[in-house]
Amino acid sequence: MGEEKLVIAQEIKRSYRNCIDIDELVETIRWRIFAEHFVDVYAIAFLQPGSLPKISNYQQ
Repeated sequence: MGEEKLVIAQEIKRSYRNCIDIDELVETIRWRIFAEHFVDVYAIAFLQPGSLPKISNYQQ
C-alpha cells in the first residue's frame, strides 16, 4: 500500500504569475500549511484557469 501525500493544484492567471515570485509563494504556502496543520506539502502545481474540472457543491 502506498503512502498519502498532500498535493495542491491551484489555477492562477498568467498575468499574476508574471507579477509574483513563484518560489517565494510556494515556500509561504508550504510553511503556512505546516504551521497550521503539521502536514508537509509534497507538491504544488499552478495551472492555467479552466484546467481543473468543475464539480457541483456536495451537501448532505
